[in-house]
Amino acid sequence: MSYNVQFFGNFRLLAPDDEDLTPSSSRHRALLALIASSEDLRRSRRWLEDHLWSTRGSKQASGSFREALRVLRKDLGRHSEILIANRSEVWLDSTMVTTDLDPKSSGRTANRQFLEGLDVPDPQFDEWLRDMRAQYDHKIAPQQDSVEPLPHLVKPAAGILVRSRVGRIDTRAEGMAAQLIADYIATNFEDWFGSWLQSNQLAPNDSSADLEVSCDMAQDGGVCVVHVTVGHIASGRILYSGYRKFRGAPLEALDQELFAGLIHAAASKVSANLPAFIGVDRPESVAAGFAHFGKQRLLRFDPESMEEAYGFMSQARQAHEHGVFVAWQAFIRMAQLVDSFCDDREGKTEDLKDLSAQALELSGDNALSIALVAIARNMGQIDSAGCAALAERAMKLNPMNLFARQAMALVHSNAGDIQSAYLLSKSCQNLLPEDESRHLWDLYHALVCIAAGKNPEALISAERASVRCTEFIAPRRQLLGLYLNENRIEDAKIQFDLLNKKESGFSLDRFLNDPAYPVDTLRKRGLVHQDLEGIFS
Repeated sequence: MSYNVQFFGNFRLLAPDDEDLTPSSSRHRALLALIASSEDLRRSRRWLEDHLWSTRGSKQASGSFREALRVLRKDLGRHSEILIANRSEVWLDSTMVTTDLDPKSSGRTANRQFLEGLDVPDPQFDEWLRDMRAQYDHKIAPQQDSVEPLPHLVKPAAGILVRSRVGRIDTRAEGMAAQLIADYIATNFEDWFGSWLQSNQLAPNDSSADLEVSCDMAQDGGVCVVHVTVGHIASGRILYSGYRKFRGAPLEALDQELFAGLIHAAASKVSANLPAFIGVDRPESVAAGFAHFGKQRLLRFDPESMEEAYGFMSQARQAHEHGVFVAWQAFIRMAQLVDSFCDDREGKTEDLKDLSAQALELSGDNALSIALVAIARNMGQIDSAGCAALAERAMKLNPMNLFARQAMALVHSNAGDIQSAYLLSKSCQNLLPEDESRHLWDLYHALVCIAAGKNPEALISAERASVRCTEFIAPRRQLLGLYLNENRIEDAKIQFDLLNKKESGFSLDRFLNDPAYPVDTLRKRGLVHQDLEGIFS
């Protein structure tokens, strides 16, 4: 009995007892495929780095390769003995591993493409894959008497399949606008949990899709109403329903900032329900469920919940290797650093740097991943110049992504373009639904308002954030400075006492004199005064 690597159809690694050992990460599957495709099941480390991380520098590529090898061995668990490495090469034990590359292999599946559905964003891997398919695919002998033809549609190897449609409309203009809105919302699900939009050319009753986004549009007295629903096709259940209205013609909807809030609310609601409706046998569904639990814990902003949040995001990543879950891990590390929830600050800072690099590597074209990394690096005071480039990239990819808009607002604020920062942050406030993350956005807006000198508005946002989440330390720091500026001494003393109680290592000296203490926006506006010592002595 031996381990078997299957290349034709979906890549698989099977143990002698047929236990499926296939990695969930596409890059880890690609790494095994590159090794197992060689004649002696052996490749040099440098060759593998060049084919999976060709766009990175040598040092970064080596680091990414070492991390991938470590995770791969961990995932193989008790079977890791089949994967061997030294300083120059990596190989599979040829006495224990067979593949279906041999034309006589009994395990080869007829009429299946070489490494179907395996997609890794690297030009060298793409070139290698094209060459291998050209070499092998024409050799597959069809067995028309014993194998049924493939169906018209093959689902992606990973991802939730979404279709979009137009609901109730009265005019062609409404139909065009409604279809564009439905498509836009459906494609934006990719940012959150890795979905695929099905072509509208397929029959509307095709049952292969998982979810359906429907958009209705109607006009009455110059007011246009847009209604969006997201349904689970198999059960007929509605997972999300929301609407927006505006004055103007239907196609003007495409120029209105109506849908950022709809997208945010729809994606949040749908991702929370995916495991229940799509099922726990789909890794991307399981990952969305873990990520939802992680975000719930994160938004509590207490030390124990932060660690639980990080653990849930790790489980999401293990279930389905998607950069957005790694970006959330980086975001959580930033939150722990900013809220002083960690003893090992140096280690957490290194985690933040490594995780943000991994997130960009895995999902460099995902607006949410890029925006989360930009915010994490910005708030964590890491590479401010790089944060600006990331925020700009996220905005180009998806200007309606609320995290992208907030990342850009923070960048504008840091650069001194206060008016642009304020307008972007205000737009997020106007577009946000009343959801469980509202206190986070209120904090961001308070910071931008402080930088813009709009202290009364900053005070309202910071107070709202602290009321919505009593364990949230960051807005209380801003409130301390804002209350003192308003000469509200008793309110300031309440915040001072709460910080003393809730924040490990807090002291008046840190607040006044430690440049690393996260009240930089207050300092720049002159809201941290040395004469505070008399008030709190």
